[in-house]
Order: sequence, then C-alpha cells, then structure tokens
Amino acid sequence: MPAKSVKELVALAKAQPGALTFASGGSGSLPLVRDGKLRTLAATSLKRSSVAPELPTIAESGYPGFEATIWMGVFAPAKTPATILRKLHLEVVKALALPDLRAKFGELGIEPVGNSPDEFAAVIKSGIPRWAKVIKESGIKPEERTAPGRSEKVARVIARIAPARFFQ
Repeated sequence: MPAKSVKELVALAKAQPGALTFASGGSGSLPLVRDGKLRTLAATSLKRSSVAPELPTIAESGYPGFEATIWMGVFAPAKTPATILRKLHLEVVKALALPDLRAKFGELGIEPVGNSPDEFAAVIKSGIPRWAKVIKESGIKPEERTAPGRSEKVARVIARIAPARFFQ
C-alpha cells in the first residue's frame, strides 16, 4: 500500500475505483503495527489515542466529525437497585485504575474510561442515530448479525458507504 496518509489513500481510491479492499484492525493488529508490518494512517476516534499520540485522527486528516470507535461496558438488568449500581460502578472504576490492568489494556490498544452510568448511557444513545443511518443505507438486516461471513458483509457495506462520504 503506497498511501502514507488518509489524504493519499483517498486520492489512490479515486484514481483506482474498486481496486482497494478493506480490513479493520483488532487486538491482533497492534503487534503488527509495532513490528512495522502494518501501517496505520489515522485514528478513528475524535481525539488522538494515548496509545499512539503521534497518529492523527481522521477528523484531523480532513474529514471533520468522523468517528467510529468500539466501546465496552458493564450492564445490569433493568430495575437493578441504585445502591447496587453505585457499588458496581465504584468497583469497576477501582479495577480500571489498577496499574497492571491499565498496562494490559494499553498493550491491546484499549483506553479504559470508567465514566459514570449516565455518561455511558449518553455514549450509547449518541451512536444510535449514526449507526441506524449506516444500517439503513447499507441494507443490513437483523438476521445478518451472526451470519457466517459477517466481516465480509461489513467490508462490502463500508466500501459502498465510504465513497458516498469520502470520495466525492
């Protein structure tokens, strides 16, 4: 891949429509990046990653507002008493502050947050309209969530949607 920036990647995609393929990274990608076997072009979060602060965001690379992040959280059943939720939250925040755990997360490229239940709910709610649009525009059906070949389907969806937003 000759592109060394998002700008160069977009130019390459425009010059060679349909010639590029898509893959997304996971925890197994980070060692490849560290070993120089895989090149990263930008972070998909709104802010630079503390794991790779030298890496610009896609927004900084000329596409303001771009954000596509993965989050994890702890959930409890509806109507769980508030006292139990507070205790659970405090214990999770304590665990996330442990140096060994933070180091392990850092090795995996994960930045623990430990925000409040209300803040986490706001993160979830803010993503619903954005991802609903992606789902609608791509034609993804609920039964396809666990179907074999899901990652290939997602790659095709992104390939169809990305040109509409980035390559015009």
